[in-house]
Amino acid sequence: YNQPVIINELLAKNETINNDEAGEYDDWIELRNYSDIMVNLQGHYLTDKIDNLTKWKFPDSNVFIYPNDYLLIWCDEDQGQGRLHTNFKLSSSGEFLGLLLPDGETFLDSITFPSQTEDISFGRSINEDEEWAYMTPSPLEINTMLGVENDFINPAKFEIKRLFPNPFSSQIQIVLDIGPYINKLSCSIYSLQGREVYSRTIKNLNPGKKK
Repeated sequence: YNQPVIINELLAKNETINNDEAGEYDDWIELRNYSDIMVNLQGHYLTDKIDNLTKWKFPDSNVFIYPNDYLLIWCDEDQGQGRLHTNFKLSSSGEFLGLLLPDGETFLDSITFPSQTEDISFGRSINEDEEWAYMTPSPLEINTMLGVENDFINPAKFEIKRLFPNPFSSQIQIVLDIGPYINKLSCSIYSLQGREVYSRTIKNLNPGKKK
């Protein structure tokens, strides 16, 4: 007995993205049915405590996710606002999440997510289900990776080989593989909200790997 449902995306610091039935910008968890059959989550559990696996129970009446579709669960400690409002909130400093079968013991899925940023979600990569990344929130839609467009970057001439650590706080090491005919390179670092926080121009470059 196994349900084709996973935790797909979460938003632990919702300030302006989307609101619930009461018009409140609460945190949420998005589940995804990755199969071609309808799934009923009646009696299943969600929890943010590894020592309390039955913390919040889905309603005892039908809770369907249609094939290849999504379901949004509001994490606001306000169960009086609707059937899909949990008795716990998400921690923006990071925590554990688990989705369990009605037996209250068997995990369908779980994730321990890191510190979160306002209006930036955390979700599964669209190319690799086991890989998680910070994202542009996309409730009830396909996940959207964060990205910064820069017309000056030409990947045919240089390649970023490694970013360490990623994500970082005060320091980061960037390894570049630089091709010929490049003697100057501008490097900018952006926050998760897309704001430029650092910029530097490096001159007199030679081909090869650089840190």
